[in-house]
Amino acid sequence: ALRGVKHVVATDIGCYSMSPLAPLHYGDTMLSMGASLGVAEGLQYCVEEPVVALIGDSTFMHAGLPGLVNAVWHKGNFKLFILDNSVTAMTGQQQNPNSPIHEGADEQKLMLEDIVKGLGVKDITIVDPYDMKATPVKMKEILTRPGLSVVISRRECALYGDRNKRRKGQAIIPNEVDAAACKRIYACVREFHCPSISVDANRKATISKELCDGCNEC
Repeated sequence: ALRGVKHVVATDIGCYSMSPLAPLHYGDTMLSMGASLGVAEGLQYCVEEPVVALIGDSTFMHAGLPGLVNAVWHKGNFKLFILDNSVTAMTGQQQNPNSPIHEGADEQKLMLEDIVKGLGVKDITIVDPYDMKATPVKMKEILTRPGLSVVISRRECALYGDRNKRRKGQAIIPNEVDAAACKRIYACVREFHCPSISVDANRKATISKELCDGCNEC
């Protein structure tokens, strides 16, 4: 959505901390848990480019709430993307207040959109990052709006989803590349960045059966 658009991205601590690395090279600042909101709010006063903050659901619950309170209070002008993958995926898929409640557990799930709305944010959008056609279009439109916007990008962690499938006895069927149909455009490698896709000795795309979870997005 930001391709060709000058922008500044404040990242946070989580799985997405790897986004500034190859192959994505996405993100300009990374300081500490919850800092993306404070950094983004400061940047909006000193840069001309659109400012985006990235934070995960568990980090938001742990350390991001005060930053959003401050942003609403001071009428912030940046876009916050909360990456909701259901669990604290980076450190082992631990539960957090936004996680699904296990049967029999004495807990209450807190919905991110309810919290964000309760803090006074009026512009809230929920997207599915696996919807590769519609989601970037929505993001582009949101990035043109003035003021503070919150986008909740909601899809469970792939590893967490695979673990749940195995627990339920559901088969995980990996995808395959039709070598005869592969025209070596390499968009699957250059643009999609799925860790299960690589190029073999014949310079054809190939999919690792050990890594692919059959999401079919490729």
